[in-house]
Amino acid sequence: MVALVVLAAAAAAGWWGWTRLGSGERRAMVRIEWSGSASGSARLPGELAWCPITRMATLSAISNDTGLLVALHERDSLAPGPHPVVSPAIQGASPLPNATAAFRWVLDTTRIEGYASVSGMVDIDAVGATADGSMQLRLRKPSTLDTLLVRADFRGLPIVTTAVGCP
Repeated sequence: MVALVVLAAAAAAGWWGWTRLGSGERRAMVRIEWSGSASGSARLPGELAWCPITRMATLSAISNDTGLLVALHERDSLAPGPHPVVSPAIQGASPLPNATAAFRWVLDTTRIEGYASVSGMVDIDAVGATADGSMQLRLRKPSTLDTLLVRADFRGLPIVTTAVGCP
């Protein structure tokens, strides 16, 4: 159930990102590579949305039906440093800071593959008006043993702060 909520959030973030791309804004890119039961790579436009009310940042990198969504759960404010990646099922009981993630892409013309975080690390190198960092994520397809290793990095990802519509 938690994985479905994460995937639904990724889909909503995708729609929001797609509408923003239509406005002609120049977007920073997130470079993603995945391997395991399937392999591939993508460069996707990204953004980091910070919510001071929930102390959570959402890194979204989405284009069409391919998307990576990473929720960064902070102690106080968005800060550089390591963020251990956990399963959404145990996120609330895990020490802060931590992160959860979801990833999806179209495998063929009829199937969208979706995966949720199991373990890994998100390293935030720098935070200001933009953020730099990298991540290595172990993700699993819900209700299966099918796993992926996802590596990604980002530079100059814009940080948008909002209290309206925070997750």
